[in-house]
Amino acid sequence: MVSLGDPEAWKWIVERVDGIIREQGIDYYRQDVDTEPLKCWRDHDTPDRRGMTENLYVQGYLAF
Repeated sequence: MVSLGDPEAWKWIVERVDGIIREQGIDYYRQDVDTEPLKCWRDHDTPDRRGMTENLYVQGYLAF
């Protein structure tokens, strides 16, 4: 799962997906999640910062 809360990862995925869409002449884009993101997010947070990874990911996803 790409960490959309990380500015460098976000920039890379946006440029990559945009490049593929433009190069291939794609008219519609659909994204699906085939993982369980909550476990991934929680594994990256310390107990006193629970929810931060999820929050940053969601912000990055919405910006995407």
